[in-house]
This record gives sequence, structure tokens and C-alpha cells, in this order.
Amino acid sequence: MSNSGLKRFVEVAQSQRQASKIQRKDEGPVPPRASSFSKSPQEAMVLMTPGMHLPPLSAPAYVNGQILPSVSLSSLSNEGLNWTCLVFYAHDFDPKNGGSVISECYLSHRWFSFIGCSIVLCSTDSCYAHLAWMKALKALGTIAFYPVPDIPMLGDTSHVVARACGMLNTSEGVARTGLILVDPALSVHKVIVSDDIRAGLFTAKCYLTVTTRHGF
Repeated sequence: MSNSGLKRFVEVAQSQRQASKIQRKDEGPVPPRASSFSKSPQEAMVLMTPGMHLPPLSAPAYVNGQILPSVSLSSLSNEGLNWTCLVFYAHDFDPKNGGSVISECYLSHRWFSFIGCSIVLCSTDSCYAHLAWMKALKALGTIAFYPVPDIPMLGDTSHVVARACGMLNTSEGVARTGLILVDPALSVHKVIVSDDIRAGLFTAKCYLTVTTRHGF
């Protein structure tokens, strides 16, 4: 996505976000967010490393045009049949971070799907922010001439998922940029913390190519 295209998208997205806020107020209070895994604020946060297993995490999610109050990570990976590339970032409406991260994931979506790996996005934004983002993005129609894919987006406002995975920037209260690659049994194989998400996704692709013996 070019700089001018990204700037235009952010402008449209911000207007959609304001409309979403108004709609949210009209709909009344939001039901409490659910999660099957919790940690106390005092408990030390540990970054996941290869060989560890993800706990049975659940969080609110925006999936296929709907906001769901609680979705398990295993269900988003086709009930444990697929590998999962869990991509973390701070905010949707941030062209220097969120915009580039999401765009790179969309461009990589076709390849990851081919090799049997589900991409799941996770930010500390709410699902309503994800909804506004997707409305604005789909109004533009395509990314690099590809239709916009429906990638699940976790709304980790409670920081449960980011903290459990060691991907929470505790000083700013947002998710760090990076990814965790797990197999169908939710065993961790790759952990990458980097603002260069394109390089991170490429590393994950290469690892999957060798591990699953698929060709490019």
C-alpha cells in the first residue's frame, strides 16, 4: 500500500471509527469481556520461547464481520488442525505500526493458507475498533489488487492474551509488535519481537516451508 493510499485509508478509517463509537453508545453497555486464562497484575510476565505451550486462551474477537464475546484460540486455528501465526501489534489506527502490520498479514494470507497455517491478529484495541477498521478497509476494496481477506482479530483490551504470551508493553499498556508461531498442538516454534513484521513473516514462512516440507 503506497503512502498516499495508506494516508487516504487512515482518513476513511478514522471517520468509520467515529461512526462506530456513536453506534456503540446507541446499543447500550457492552457485555463483560470473557477469558479462560488470567494472571494477576503482580505476576511476572514471561516471553514465550520455543518448546513452550500456549495456555487455553480465549478473548473477544472480530470474525467474519461479527463481534464475538469470547473465542478460543484453538477454534480460530480450525480446532487444532492448522498451524497458527499469532501476530501482535498495538493499534489498528496507527499507520507506522498497526496499518503496516495488518497490510503485511493480508498480503501473506494466501501463502499461509496454502501451507495450512491460520493468521490471527491480536491488538489491545477493542473489537469495535477492529470493526471500524475493516469497514474502512473494505470500502477501498482491495490491497495490492487482492480482495481483503477475513482474518480473525482479537480485541485484547484486558491484556490477557498479550500478557500470557509475554507480548505486552507494560509501560504503555499496549501489545508489542511481533509474532508467535505454534503448531496444531499449540506448541511454540518461533517467537519474533520486531517492528519489521515483514521480515518476521518471511522467517515464519521459511520455517514452515522446511518443517512441513512444502515448496514455495
